[in-house]
Amino acid sequence: MESWWLKVSSVSKGMFPGEFTVVTSTSDGREVSLFAPEEYVDSKNQRIRVGLLERAADACLVYLPVNPVDFPSRTVKVAAREVFRVA
Repeated sequence: MESWWLKVSSVSKGMFPGEFTVVTSTSDGREVSLFAPEEYVDSKNQRIRVGLLERAADACLVYLPVNPVDFPSRTVKVAAREVFRVA
């Protein structure tokens, strides 16, 4: 699976060293939060590394690196404009 960046609404330090709290939104506006290891997070640019499963003109189906806190699946549909190829 190819790695892509997902632009998120917030990134902050997590509860443990090497961890970040990340908040993003689905394409239908539901909030998704997770505790992600630092190797998946670019806190300066507010983005997280995800796997891209499907891409359409307006939405992408992505696979998050860890299970979200308040969402039933690691597979999330997000706005296509928030997903960028990892350089």
